[in-house]
Amino acid sequence: MDIYTDIKRLASQLKISNFSIPEIRVEKNAILHIRELIKRKQWKNIVAVYDQNTYLAAGEKLIKFLMNDFEEVIGININENEHGQVIANEESLVQVFIKTPNDADVLIAVGSGTIHDIVRFVGHKMNIPFISVPTAASVEGFTSKGAPLILRGVKQTIQTAAPIAVFADIDVIKAAPREMAAAGFGDI
Repeated sequence: MDIYTDIKRLASQLKISNFSIPEIRVEKNAILHIRELIKRKQWKNIVAVYDQNTYLAAGEKLIKFLMNDFEEVIGININENEHGQVIANEESLVQVFIKTPNDADVLIAVGSGTIHDIVRFVGHKMNIPFISVPTAASVEGFTSKGAPLILRGVKQTIQTAAPIAVFADIDVIKAAPREMAAAGFGDI
């Protein structure tokens, strides 16, 4: 038996029927399994969100891989601020809202916590599910429903939606800067 079977059995015993568990893959080449999920869901229009660094870490490979099989694959490279950082603020949210087509079937967050927070908020507001592709062990909240956002200069956590799946490629995580792993250790 696997963990999913055990959880479903426990939920049945507790008479809980309306719950979902994200598919989680933590292995070499995990992102190659995204295709199976997208095909199973019969999605056609895919949006991947990343920044400059996470595009190089996994986004480029993912986009090329998905373009072989799907009608519409759009990449959104979130702009850095004047300090060279990607921030989960109004500017980044609006960028993703504007560039995400209304008929998008799924959003894919390729990156660390900030990109996930932006994508989870936009996906929740647009009623589009999202897939998590962590590129570093920089946070412990990849499956979280909370999105810490900076709105009008004040950081606040908004309850949104958890990813429907997490595909963490071990080689990508290992290649991340050590400072990212240290940040994740601090987050835990």
